[in-house]
Amino acid sequence: MYDLDNYAAVRRFVFIEGHSQREAARVFGLARKTIGKMCRFSAPPGYQRIKPIERPTLGPFIGVIDAILSADKQAQLASVKLLIIDELGYVPLSPTGAELLFEVFSQRYERGATIVTSNLPFVEWTSVLGSERLTGALLDRLTHHVHILEMNGESYRLKQACDRRREAIKAETDAPAPEDTIDPETGEITSD
Repeated sequence: MYDLDNYAAVRRFVFIEGHSQREAARVFGLARKTIGKMCRFSAPPGYQRIKPIERPTLGPFIGVIDAILSADKQAQLASVKLLIIDELGYVPLSPTGAELLFEVFSQRYERGATIVTSNLPFVEWTSVLGSERLTGALLDRLTHHVHILEMNGESYRLKQACDRRREAIKAETDAPAPEDTIDPETGEITSD
């Protein structure tokens, strides 16, 4: 039986350093099947975990966002050359998540490029971040040395849906399809 240090060394060699299991077997002088078991199971036989492995679920998005922005990921997010945050504001952040996001933006301020997309105007960001003071400080850092691209117009997804619907009607009836209109407030597609 092998102790936890051997398991950790083999797993580090394979998973972090990127070597194959065959190379690990040669370097550590073990059978390939043994290396395979070491990679498959997170603890050696006879050892039990004190608590089960936490697996994130996609149920509550707020918990997932908090997990992504946890303290151990902050340094990693702060060091990347380009950080893209898509659809900020789609789901409100918990107070902890908002503070962690602010920390990431503060660490990246004038050090790295950041792209943020959102359907919300800045005045509505308070509803996402929860605090006016935090929102103001975050926007102050985010909007300094920035290019704001505001895009208004018809959604390309709605346009593609209308085109697909028109093609389906044409194929069924062999007649020209009526023109579709999109209600700008609700996004509902109606035929003329």
